Amino acid sequence: MSDKTDAAAPPRSSYKDFELLHKRERELLGIDEPHKIPAGAGLALSGGGIRSASFALGVLQRLLNSNLLCRFDYLSTVSGGGYLGASVSWWAHQAANNLDAPPRTGRDRYAAFREQFGSKTLGARNAGEAADSPQREQPWTKWNWLAYLRQHGNYLHPPHVGLLSLATSILRVCLYSVLVYLATVTGIFGILRWLLTRDFDVFRYSGTASAVLGGLFVVGVTLAYGPMTWVASTWKFNPTWLYKSRNRFRQISGLLMGLALALLILWSVRAVADYLEDHGHDLWKWATSTSALGFVGALYQFRRGGARSKDGPSVLNEIRVAVTAALVLYGLLLSAYVFSGLPAASPQLRDYLLQLSLGTLCLALVFGFLVNVNYAGVGRLYRDRLMETFLPDAAALNNNTWALATQADVFPIAALRGRIARSGDLASCVATKECQRPLHLVNCNVLLLDSPQDIFRTRGGDSFCISPLYSGSNATGWVDTRTLGDNSMTLATAMSISGAAVNPNAAPNGQGVTRNRLVGFLMSLFSVRLGYWLPNPNHERSNRHNRPNLWLPGTRQGLFAQGLRESETFIELTDGGHFDNTGIYELVRRRTKLIVVSAAGYDPHCAMDDLANVIQKVRVDFSVFIEFDDPAVGLHRLRYEPGKPADSGFAIGRIRYPNSDPGSPGFSDGYLVYLQSVPTRSMPADVESYRREHPEFPSDPTSDQFFHEPAVEAYRELGYTIAGELSGAIARGTIASSYVDKVTGLLA
Repeated sequence: MSDKTDAAAPPRSSYKDFELLHKRERELLGIDEPHKIPAGAGLALSGGGIRSASFALGVLQRLLNSNLLCRFDYLSTVSGGGYLGASVSWWAHQAANNLDAPPRTGRDRYAAFREQFGSKTLGARNAGEAADSPQREQPWTKWNWLAYLRQHGNYLHPPHVGLLSLATSILRVCLYSVLVYLATVTGIFGILRWLLTRDFDVFRYSGTASAVLGGLFVVGVTLAYGPMTWVASTWKFNPTWLYKSRNRFRQISGLLMGLALALLILWSVRAVADYLEDHGHDLWKWATSTSALGFVGALYQFRRGGARSKDGPSVLNEIRVAVTAALVLYGLLLSAYVFSGLPAASPQLRDYLLQLSLGTLCLALVFGFLVNVNYAGVGRLYRDRLMETFLPDAAALNNNTWALATQADVFPIAALRGRIARSGDLASCVATKECQRPLHLVNCNVLLLDSPQDIFRTRGGDSFCISPLYSGSNATGWVDTRTLGDNSMTLATAMSISGAAVNPNAAPNGQGVTRNRLVGFLMSLFSVRLGYWLPNPNHERSNRHNRPNLWLPGTRQGLFAQGLRESETFIELTDGGHFDNTGIYELVRRRTKLIVVSAAGYDPHCAMDDLANVIQKVRVDFSVFIEFDDPAVGLHRLRYEPGKPADSGFAIGRIRYPNSDPGSPGFSDGYLVYLQSVPTRSMPADVESYRREHPEFPSDPTSDQFFHEPAVEAYRELGYTIAGELSGAIARGTIASSYVDKVTGLLA
C-alpha cells in the first residue's frame, strides 16, 4: 500500500478563484462537460451523529447492491454522515492499494471493497466460520467492517475503556485549561493585594473609574447629544464626516461601556468578599456554592435540549443561559480571590506575596503556551474514538475486536487514491492525471463572527470544504490540501472536524445557545470544544507548524470571541452542520447535475429545516432554485404523524441552475433525490417493533451517541428500505413522473 502523495509542488499556495479549481476537479474526475455546465452525480450524507451514519449505511448498502455507487463522482459528507463517508474513502483506498493479498483485478478489488459494507450471502456468524474454512479462498479480512460496526456503534465507550476512565480523560482536559486561566487570575489578584499593602487600592480605584465612565456616558454624553445635533444641523459640516463620526461614536461608546463593566466586576469581587467576611460568612463556601449553582443550571439547560432547540428562541431561555454562565464565572472569580489571599493569611508567606503571585502568573503563562489545544482538548479524544470505529486497521477486523487505529492516525486525506470507475472497477489512481472517485468533500464551517462581510457575520461562518485535492472557503480562499494546516491534515482529523458539533460560538445554522458570548466564554474556559484551530489558508507562511495554545489564539479568539474573522492568523473550523447539515451546498457550488441525499438530521416534527436552510442559502449565494413541484414525488409524501407513517421515504426535486451565458437567460435543470429518515409503511417488522419500543425513533436526539446493535440495525435497515423504494421505482417504473425518468437516465 502506498500512502505517498504526488511529489510535485502545488502551482501556488493560495487560490481565490474557485472556478479554476472546479475546472481542474472535473478534469481529474473525467467529467467532459465544461465546468460551468451542470454535470456529474453526487451522493450527500447528512449530519446527525451515529444516527445519520447508521441510516446512511443502509442507503449505501442498497446503492452497492444495485450497482449504483459507481455512478457517483462526488461524495459530500457532513458531521455524522462523514463517519460513514470516511469509511467509504478509507476502504476504497485500502482495497485499491493492498497488493500483498488477493484480489488482483479491478472488479475483484471493488467486490472486496463492497464486502466490507455487508455480504449479500453471509451474516456475521457464518462469515467468520467461512473464513476459517480451508475450502474457501481466504478473504481480505475475516470479518467485514459492518460486523465490526454493529458491535462498536457505541464508539465513545469502546471495550476495555471504562466509564471512569472516559470521565477521567474528559476531566483532565477540562481541568488543564481552567487551572491555567484560574492561576492567571489568581496571580493578578495576588499582585493587586500586594499593592493594597502599599496603600494603592486598585479595587477601589476600579470602582471609581467604573462610576466615572458610566456617569460620563449616561449623563455627559446624553446631555451633550442634544446640543451636538443642533450644532451639526446649524453649521455646514461635511455630511459624510458627520455620518462617519456617528458610527465611530457608537463604536467608542460600546468599548467604554465594556470597560466600565469590567472595572465594575473587578471592584465587586473585593466588595462582595469584604461584605461576606464582615458578616461572618465563609467566603470559600460562597464561591464554590455560586459556581455549583451555575453548573446545576447548565445541566438543566442541557436536559432541556442542549445546543439545538426545535422550539425556537425564548427570552426566558436566553435569560436563564446568561444567569447560569454568569454564576459559574463569578464563582470562579471569587475562588481566585480566595486563593490569592492564602499567602497573606500565613505569617511565613506574608512577606513573599508579590514573589508568589508573580511566580504563579509566570507558571500559568508558561503552561498556557506549552500546549497544543488541538491535541489536548476534548476534540482529540472524540477524534480518536471515531477513528478506531470507522477507520480501523485490518487486524481489528480480523479479530472483530477493538484495537488502536495506528494506520489511520497518520494517514493524510490528500493521499486517498481509491478510484471507483463507472464500469465498477476499483484501482489506485495516478496522482497527476486522476483523483479519488467519488471525490470526498468533507464539509466544515469556519467561524466568522467578527467578519467585516455581513453575509459571513450574520450566518456565523462560511462553508469550508476539505477534499483530497483542494481545501478552503469563499472567505479564506483555497489551498492545495497537501499544504493545509501543518502539511498533514489526516482523514481522521477532517472527519472529526466535520463532526465538531459542540463548540463555543457555533450552533446549527448559526442559531443556538452556544452562540451566547457568556456560554462561549465558559465553554472555552473549560476547553469544552470539538473544533480545530487552523492556520489561515489565506496567509503565506514559511513555517507550517500548527501549534495553537491557550494564549494564541485561545484567549482573544477563544475566550473573548474577538477577531473571529477571515483575515486572522488562525481560523477555527467546526461542524459542517453549523452551516449546511445536508451536504448539498458544496455539490450545488460544483453545479452537479444529480444529487442524491441521505438525510437523517434531528427532525422530530418533520419540519425539514435542514433542507429549507440549504435551499435558501443556494438561492441567495448562487441564484440556484431547488423546487419540489411534482406531486407524484413531492415532499408531502414524507410527512408523518404519531401513529400514521409516511407514504414514502423519498422525494425528487428539480435544481434550476442559471445559464452561465448572460446572453442566454434561463435555467439548466439538475435533479435532487431526497431520502429522509422517516417511518414508512414498508418498514420491516423488527424496525416497526423498535419504533414502538422507542417513540423517538427515527429522530433520536443527536446528544445520544451511545448506539448499541439494535439501534444501529434499526436505522441501517430503515435506510436500506427507503433506498430500496427509490431503486424499485427506478427499476420497475412504478411512479409516473418525468423526474423519476430523468433520474433513471442519469443513473444509467
